[in-house]
Amino acid sequence: MVKYPEEKYDSRYSLWGDIYVVLHFLLVYIAFEDIASKVMVISPIVALGGILYIILTLTSLGAICDKMSYAPLFEFSRCAIYLILDASMSATFIPILGIGQVSTKALIFRGMFMLSATIWLVEGIRNMNGKKTKAE
Repeated sequence: MVKYPEEKYDSRYSLWGDIYVVLHFLLVYIAFEDIASKVMVISPIVALGGILYIILTLTSLGAICDKMSYAPLFEFSRCAIYLILDASMSATFIPILGIGQVSTKALIFRGMFMLSATIWLVEGIRNMNGKKTKAE
């Protein structure tokens, strides 16, 4: 059923949301650029994992921009996946993004993803509590 006047689609997030999306897009770009410049041969499994992570990133950032209810869950999951992979690669001393070494770039990435995971976890819990109170 069509309703008139048609509601304007305005999913604009706040300024911090815009900055967050651009910043994390750049972080992923820098990470993959760094990997591409240091690794000459990538196995098909690693390439597929990278492609899936980029798809998850684009989906998650799009959900944030569109203010979707599942955006906090997606973004928390994406940040957690990065941190888990970072920890596992650090254990095997793979020098990507300075992982396996204590570099400034690696520390910045870890800090950004830890902070982001914390923010989205809190936001997701807040959304879940808000839905419960609305249903009651």
